[in-house]
Amino acid sequence: RDIGVTGVQTCALPILDDYTFFSLLEKHEKYWKFFYRSLYAMNLVGDIFDRQAYFYLDFFDSDKGKLGEPARSHQLTEIQTIAGLVLLDIYYHRYFDEKKVICWTDIQSLIKDSEHHEQYKKLLFGVIRDSYTEQEWLAVERRFRNTINSFDRFGWVSVMPDQGKDLVFEINPAIYRMSKLYKEELFDLDSFATKLTNNN
Repeated sequence: RDIGVTGVQTCALPILDDYTFFSLLEKHEKYWKFFYRSLYAMNLVGDIFDRQAYFYLDFFDSDKGKLGEPARSHQLTEIQTIAGLVLLDIYYHRYFDEKKVICWTDIQSLIKDSEHHEQYKKLLFGVIRDSYTEQEWLAVERRFRNTINSFDRFGWVSVMPDQGKDLVFEINPAIYRMSKLYKEELFDLDSFATKLTNNN
């Protein structure tokens, strides 16, 4: 996994789907903790969500560690933050499904009809309307597609191979990191949407 990817005060390293690597970390966790602390000044943390375990890298307190250097890391972009919140919303709606396999039409439906549809429209389109043109939807889909590919590298989702042009992926439990990173935004999504819109 790409250990150079960081969010606000965190560096996510979910490895749930890589069984060999996960087993190695689990078996020798204290040694890997020492490795990441010594080499990167970061904390290796084990967590459980939706009955599944995963690991990620986190900073010690306010310190951003050696991975906080600009050459080695970057914060989540605006679209990555928005997409992460949307996927977390979908994950909670499908919490009792064994696998959370998602396609673009699922995301589109959530944007159109969910409890937070006005906030999502404001964030993604910049304006709230009953309908949008095909070109507007294609632009949003392209942004999501690029973001999903980056989330696949983080380990937050697993893109399904051999799907042709269709965007199909499974949301992994490691997406739960979003809920820890963006507690305030999740609590008051309307204020978050207004703030981002005003900044643009």
